[in-house]
Amino acid sequence: MNLEEGTLWKKIEEYQFDSPEEDYCFSTKLADEQQWTEQFTADAILEYKKFMFLATVSNQMVSPSATIDKVWHQHLTFSDAYEEFCTVLGKKIKHMPATGKPGQQTSLKAASDQTAVLYKRYFKEQVAEIWNNKSFEELISLDEGTPNWMTKINDLDLTLAALVMLFLLVVLWKELLVSIDNPNFLWMLTGTAALIIGIIVWACSIAEKETVNKVLENKYLVRLSKEEQIVMMVKSDAMLLNAIHELIESNRLKIDENGREVHIDEFKLSDNKYENLIVNHFKTASLSVFSANYRVLIGKPMLLALKRLEEKLSQVILNTVEYTQAKLLCFTGVTLLYSLLIARGYLGITRGKPIAKLIMFALFISVVLGFLLRYFWFQKRRNIYRKVVANSYNTTGFLDKLAHRDKISYPEVFTSLVIGSGLGALLYGNDKRNNSTHHDDSSTGCSSSCSSCSSCSSCSSCSSCGGCGGD
Repeated sequence: MNLEEGTLWKKIEEYQFDSPEEDYCFSTKLADEQQWTEQFTADAILEYKKFMFLATVSNQMVSPSATIDKVWHQHLTFSDAYEEFCTVLGKKIKHMPATGKPGQQTSLKAASDQTAVLYKRYFKEQVAEIWNNKSFEELISLDEGTPNWMTKINDLDLTLAALVMLFLLVVLWKELLVSIDNPNFLWMLTGTAALIIGIIVWACSIAEKETVNKVLENKYLVRLSKEEQIVMMVKSDAMLLNAIHELIESNRLKIDENGREVHIDEFKLSDNKYENLIVNHFKTASLSVFSANYRVLIGKPMLLALKRLEEKLSQVILNTVEYTQAKLLCFTGVTLLYSLLIARGYLGITRGKPIAKLIMFALFISVVLGFLLRYFWFQKRRNIYRKVVANSYNTTGFLDKLAHRDKISYPEVFTSLVIGSGLGALLYGNDKRNNSTHHDDSSTGCSSSCSSCSSCSSCSSCSSCGGCGGD
């Protein structure tokens, strides 16, 4: 690289695509639309700059990778910014789309080869993740080479399979449970429930451990920004609260003693775009009431983009082989347990025996399973990034402060404890943490004992007699 080329590259490298005054700037919009992390977006933009440098200094056609082409397309939609960038380049770089006309494929291959040669001359080896034409989804996949059927299993498929299995097991248990008296049935049911709970705890713990190791080995999943880490560990609301907390600690944002009125004495912007989002908002806010402004801020495109990214990365984690296997075990175990409850309840009803205690036992089991499944499927998934951050950045103090500030996850745990349903929590708890689906298992799950000895003439013991359908 000669002096003139070196000067040009320095100008290109220092050129900023984003402005601190913009809430939904170029890099944020690009990351949101492509569902990229901040680090991958930054890498892609840097490689785009290198590509545009090569296009400027070369007299021959150069060709971008698929990732760089996406950055280029996005830049072209910012027409004024693109014109300004071309002024920095000193050359108007035109984008020629592939149309499939005869001979074009050959010329594009030659351009791609020429690009690789020029890149090596000026910047050494190409960054494989950006130039190898792999999608971001492929780069963050934790199970490359996994059988297709394993990665394509969804909750609907599992639900249908569980319902079929439930029906077949109920038919089977009806014939077997008639000969089992109530005390033995209750012991069997308790032992089965304990075994299933143990399997759930074991399977989800193994899935968490293995997934943490996989994430630590993934270049982009382990290099999330602080804000992305917070969202993965807690949720987007906590990320906003953390940014507000940082502004308060730096005395750039002030809240009165009652925690209602917000004041900013100096509208000074920084390198943190999330803090700038808050500061820019209060520049034009008509109200100073904190709660009203908080509701507006949480709906800003920048924060919604972060939430969408969290949902995508969460699915990457939940679609690992380990979590899929854990899910299969959970579905099988829960279906087995409920089939026993339903079969025994059916026998009790058809034989005219009371099943009140059976229903109470079923509800208790539902609550326990609901809590466990929701905890292991929701909270344990978040623990993955708590461990990743602790292993990668040694920020235990930061995590402790973050956990202390979090006022949101505890009510969710309490709610799931009270109204959780075993099968419902498993099906829907990992999708929308604010939109849980609850099943009334009191009509389907039963186990029990009766309060009247006279109602069960063939029980082996009057003190343990119950309307569970047993002889």
